[in-house]
Amino acid sequence: QLMGGTVFATSNAEKAHSQGIELDGSYYITDNLQLSAAFGLINAKYDEYDNGTRNYDGERIEGTPRYTASLGLAYMQEKGLYGRLDIHARGKTAFIDGADNDNLVEADGGITSNIKVGYKTKSFDVFSYINNITDEDYVSSYMSKPGTSWVGFNEPRRFGIGIKYSF
Repeated sequence: QLMGGTVFATSNAEKAHSQGIELDGSYYITDNLQLSAAFGLINAKYDEYDNGTRNYDGERIEGTPRYTASLGLAYMQEKGLYGRLDIHARGKTAFIDGADNDNLVEADGGITSNIKVGYKTKSFDVFSYINNITDEDYVSSYMSKPGTSWVGFNEPRRFGIGIKYSF
C-alpha cells in the first residue's frame, strides 16, 4: 500500500482462501518433437480483510490472475539444430486502487510468446532468442494514492544471441 511520498505499508488479511485447478502435460509427437500445455484456474478471495480504510471481505485477492495458460512446441536433439516456441497467457488481475477509495481495479491480462533456436555440438551451444515476440504489454503490478500511481508492466520484447561452452 502506498501511504505518502515514498512510504509503503504492508497489511495482511486475517483470513483468505485460494483454490483452483491446474492441468499440465506433454506429448512426444516424435522422438524429437514435444508438445506441452498447461492451464490453471484460480479462485482467490479475502475472507476477512480490512486495511483500515475499506473492508475487502469476499473480494478477489490482489495480484492474482483469474487463470494462467501456456502452450509449447519444442524440437530437441542432443546435437544439431533445436528450437522451441512457447505461448503464455495470463487472465485479468485485480489491484487495490488507493487513489479511488481503495476500490479494486481490474487489469486485462495478456498473451506473450517466446522463441529460441540454436545449434549444439559436443561442447558448444550457439543460440538466438526473442522473448515477447509481439511486444505485448499488460499490467503486472499497480499501486496508487490520490495524485500518484505506479504501474508495472511485464517484460518488453527482448532478443539476443548466445554461445555456451561446456567441458
